[in-house]
Amino acid sequence: WKPHINLPPQRPNEMFRSKEQRQRSFKKGIDVDDARRRRDEIAINLRKKSREEQLQKRRNRGANAKSVDNKENSRGNINTGANNADLRKLPDFVRAVRGSDANLRHEAVAGIRKILSVEKMPPIQQVLNTGVAMDLINILRDNRTMSKTQFEACWALTNIASGTSADTAALVKMGAVDVFIAHLRNNDPTVREQAVWALGNVCGDSSTHRDMVLKRDDALKALVDLCNHNGSNITTIRNCAWTLSNLCRGKPKPNFTQIRKILPTLRMLLTSQDKDVLTDTCWALSYVSDDSTDNNEQIQAVIDMGCIPLLVRYLRSSEPSIQTPALRTIGNVVTGSDQQTQVVITNGAIPALRELLRHSKKSIRKETCWTLSNITAGNRSQIECVLKQNVIPDLVHILSHGEHDVQKEATWAIANALSGGSKQQLDEIIGHAVIGPLCNILTGVDARVIIVALDALIKILEHGAKNSYDSTNRYADEVESCGGLDKIEELQRHDNEDIYEKVVSIIKTYFETEDDDEDVGANLNPVLNENANQFAFGTSTAVGGGSSNGFGQGFTF
Repeated sequence: WKPHINLPPQRPNEMFRSKEQRQRSFKKGIDVDDARRRRDEIAINLRKKSREEQLQKRRNRGANAKSVDNKENSRGNINTGANNADLRKLPDFVRAVRGSDANLRHEAVAGIRKILSVEKMPPIQQVLNTGVAMDLINILRDNRTMSKTQFEACWALTNIASGTSADTAALVKMGAVDVFIAHLRNNDPTVREQAVWALGNVCGDSSTHRDMVLKRDDALKALVDLCNHNGSNITTIRNCAWTLSNLCRGKPKPNFTQIRKILPTLRMLLTSQDKDVLTDTCWALSYVSDDSTDNNEQIQAVIDMGCIPLLVRYLRSSEPSIQTPALRTIGNVVTGSDQQTQVVITNGAIPALRELLRHSKKSIRKETCWTLSNITAGNRSQIECVLKQNVIPDLVHILSHGEHDVQKEATWAIANALSGGSKQQLDEIIGHAVIGPLCNILTGVDARVIIVALDALIKILEHGAKNSYDSTNRYADEVESCGGLDKIEELQRHDNEDIYEKVVSIIKTYFETEDDDEDVGANLNPVLNENANQFAFGTSTAVGGGSSNGFGQGFTF
């Protein structure tokens, strides 16, 4: 006999489990907790902080040379260039710094600063080995020192702090943090600006150093005041925004009680017209909204500050460096409650997200699909908002033609909508020709995505079975006609037990006919061949009184 379905080599006892047993072992649909996914699940890809996203540390390399490429969150730093001759002068510079002549000291400090300003492999360790860093810190402590010399000293220390964690730790141990914080209120704006920069490098080094600064209310107050001070120039405000973003970032997460104090300033900075300020501010809010608290306290704080309308506006920015962190923040917010997600929808995010599905940057398309997947994990009203904006066809296009990791997120978005949608909503979603693309996802290598696609297909098949008019499941026919059934059968050989159980249940529930079950049952019943004194399985009477069966010879007793 030949069954309607090509069954694989069976796992122990699988063929003999009852329908009830199969149903107990088979979990249908997408788990509610899985549907709305927090950032942790896709941390390897979406939370990756590359250099193009944001630099944790920055080196001040001068103001009179050609800048490097300006990427994402990185302002173009400048290289004045220090040659080997300058490095050979280091011992002389150190002696002059420790001497009594103020002018020679100034020139020596400027010389050390230039040595530390080279673009590649600055000789930070050589400078630290001389012990002159402590002298530079003492110059900042001495109020009698000329402002221009203090500026040069702070600049040199900024560049040391941009080095390795060991370099930064050496400065912290010498008491540099207290000195940098004190100079946030220096009367000279150039010194203030450089102190902000130096402090930002310390905060960006590690969570330990970040928390050391974050505990200092005087530092937070000074940074906030500089952002709100009309006399602050744009470079100072840029440095403040970047330093505030470093205070918000990192693992373990910073103390939110302290972070809450700077949220009004971040909201104010969102109104800036400067690209760099907006970029760093949006990144800061993305860190704050990456909320792991049970009550989504941090997400709610971002909402209460009135940040959402501006963030939605920046989804349409012409600058990817602004779009990326704005999108990430919006994506984080919709991992919250339905009420918090609704704020994003009400402020017009879905039309903007639909546009981003066609963005030239893959990372933005991927992040957008992830964001939409958390919106479609919401209530039916929110799913309806996605449908009304005609987003599903774009998601289906990605399923059919997108890159694998973008397809993964689009699969989640469609599966969540199917899982939570009403009958009418399912009709509309399925009407956008989702079955074929979902079946194609089954040939991938990511087991989790295959399971999500199977859950989506189960929902479709279940919907078809409930709403058939002539006992024919049209969606089952469509799965079979597009080659989906072949892919489902092939998955019976998959190593993943969840996948195996799902596909076996799909086949038995929607594709095995009653005649097939009866034929299989008849062929499994033993029949006594009295002439041969044998029990034979799957026998059929042949012409001439002989017998044949699909399992070979009978058993003789």
